[in-house]
Formats: sequence, C-alpha cells, structure tokens
Amino acid sequence: MSRSRSSSTPRSARLGVAALTAVALALALAGCGDVGHAAIPVAAKVNANEISVHQLDSLVAQRPGVPTEQLEQARRETLDLLVGQELAAQMALKSRLDRAPEVVASLNAARREILARSYQASLVADLPPPSDARVRQYYAAHPLLFARRRVYALREIAMPVKDAPVAALGKVARAAPMEKIEAWLRSQQVAYAATASTRPAEQILPAVLDALDGLRPGQTAVVETEQGVFVVRLVAARDEPLDQIAAAPPIRRLLAEQNAREVVTRDMRQLKEKARIEYANEFVGSGNHGQAIAVAQAETPAPAGFDFGARSRR
Repeated sequence: MSRSRSSSTPRSARLGVAALTAVALALALAGCGDVGHAAIPVAAKVNANEISVHQLDSLVAQRPGVPTEQLEQARRETLDLLVGQELAAQMALKSRLDRAPEVVASLNAARREILARSYQASLVADLPPPSDARVRQYYAAHPLLFARRRVYALREIAMPVKDAPVAALGKVARAAPMEKIEAWLRSQQVAYAATASTRPAEQILPAVLDALDGLRPGQTAVVETEQGVFVVRLVAARDEPLDQIAAAPPIRRLLAEQNAREVVTRDMRQLKEKARIEYANEFVGSGNHGQAIAVAQAETPAPAGFDFGARSRR
C-alpha cells in the first residue's frame, strides 16, 4: 500500500529557495525603470536598500496552507532570509559580479521570463469560468473517474518504452506470477521498476485505468503508453464513486487550466506568425517544434490528474 510522504526538505530551506528566486527576479526587473517611492511600506532597510512589506507578503503568500497562528513567524523567517540575500546581493554588486557574462545572461533571462509570464497571465486573467453544462459533460464523459470510480490495489512493473519487448511480454505476463515476469525481464536485461500500491482512479494513468476496467482480481494487463510500458496486476478493487457535486470543483479547475492553455497557445502562435524571426543556420526549423508557453510549464494534466482531497488518499 502506498503512503504519502511529506518532503524531507526543512521548512527554512524551502523558504530560502522561494526567497532566492524572488530576489533574483527582482534584480532582473531592476532594468525596467524607476517605480518610485510613493508611500511604499518598508519591512526592513539593509544599508541603503529597502525591503518592502509588499515583497515580503508576496513571498509568504507563495506558501500555501500556513496556519493563521504561524503567519507572523513565517513573515519573520522570510524577512530574515531576504535580509541575508540582500546583503549577499549588495556584496555581489560591490564585487562587480553583475558584470560577469553568466550573471548578465541569467538576469536577462529572468527579466524576459517575468515579462512573458506577466503578459500571458494577463491574457487569461478575465476568462469566464467553465459553465455548469461543460462540467456535467466532462463528468458524464469520464465515468471511471466519477460515477464508477474505484480504489485499486495493484502490483506493477514499469519500464521505458524503448526497452520493452511488448509482444513477448504480453505472452509471458498472461499467466505467470509477477516474480516470474521480473525474472524473465532480468534474463532479457530489461531495466524495470516493480511496485505495489493502493491508489484511487484519479491517480492512475488513463490508459492503465481503461485496462483495469476490464480485469478481475488476479488478472494482468500489459499497457503501452507514452510514459512507459506497464505490467499491471489487479489485486483488489473497491467502489468509491463521486457524485456530480463532489466532482465539480476539480473538474472546474481542470477545464479552467485547459482554457488558459488554449488561449495562450493560440496567442503565441499568432504572435509568431506576425513577427519577423530569423534563425541562425544551425537552428533553422526550430520554430516548428511547438510553442514555448511560460504560463503552462507543467505537462497538460490527463483526465486522471485530479486531486479530490484527503478523503481519496489511502
């Protein structure tokens, strides 16, 4: 049975990463112009430079789930990190490290990314939320995630697509115990990973979930996906359906993300068509490999990418 594990990274270290990123991006934007000093509340002054309350609270806001009673402590921890980083940044400027080619390149890249993200975020800021009709339609189209949702106990063997002898594996996996399948893979010198877990439908790849729907306990399927090849044995399953009311919030989030990606992708395509873009010889054709979308850095979530909350985790 799989267990969810909390990150072993100390809280102060995670804060440090977030704060360091913010400081780097703030430095990158410094070339955008003077924003003035009109009544900006100051959290701390480090030598001649100020750290604003707005900057501090923006970083604290990036830490979801901070209890109200711990908010003040979180602000103090974040401010302490910002003070240390401001001192380091001042020393970097004093040492003229900002003139080093690699630093200049990093600052320019950070500034460009911030501006691109800001523009793309503005494209989707006022998009209407998904309609109730679309939510109902999505619910009906994915019964394995909702009306027929189940929690599965599984044994799995996963391997890269390029290494998997799929046809032969299908014959071996039909009746053999998982241990014999693993032994056969080792004899074929195929790299693999074996796991045992209990997971709800939304945490399972769509292709694997479809295959599980046709299995009885004790049966095995070999499923080839873009992510890899999986030998999946169904140990047991129990019904835990979700009605439309419970499923509506995650469906709305997914549809909203899809809408945003579509809007940004369409706009970026139009901008590229209108722009004059010249590639050096070795990069000719680079523009045909898809759009670089800053807003949608993560992979497009599959229908099984929901998070229904703690009640769904086992």
